Amino acid sequence: MGREDLASTFTKIALWQQTQFSKIIYLDADTLPLKAPDELFALTAPFAAAPELGFPDCFNSGMMVLEPSLETFEELRQLGLKGGSFDGGDQGLLNVYFPDFHRLSFMYNMELYKTYRLYMPAINKFKEKIAVVHFIGKNKPWDMNPKEGLTDDSAYSLLYQEMLERWWKVYQSVGGKAA
Repeated sequence: MGREDLASTFTKIALWQQTQFSKIIYLDADTLPLKAPDELFALTAPFAAAPELGFPDCFNSGMMVLEPSLETFEELRQLGLKGGSFDGGDQGLLNVYFPDFHRLSFMYNMELYKTYRLYMPAINKFKEKIAVVHFIGKNKPWDMNPKEGLTDDSAYSLLYQEMLERWWKVYQSVGGKAA
């Protein structure tokens, strides 16, 4: 994929070493939780994730629910050493290892990207159910001015700007400096 930055994402497999926990809900740093996904702790599946926006037969590893296991960690490590990732990062590796993943609603990992467009009638209908927004791709909120989300007056662009502004509001509430 030509994304050298993806190599560092393999550190995610260390989550399976955290056996002091019975279940972990993992979120990438470029996510914006809009509500606590506490109900996911009740899942009985050992692994769950939301479908990938660009290819729904795969999942996006920016939000996962998992049960730590040293056996799973070692199998993931071995698969990684054998070059078992189809995208050069953790997401390709994890999708190879968990092909029959337990599907979560897209609302647990609603991917936003400046050039993608979502089905806005559905987003507007179910907006109150969005649990986690995920700013995918190279453009991250911390690298952007809050007003950079608005590229046109489309419903998607307005949603992107709204979520970018919400990210900045949370960032500033915890002591971050304004853009």
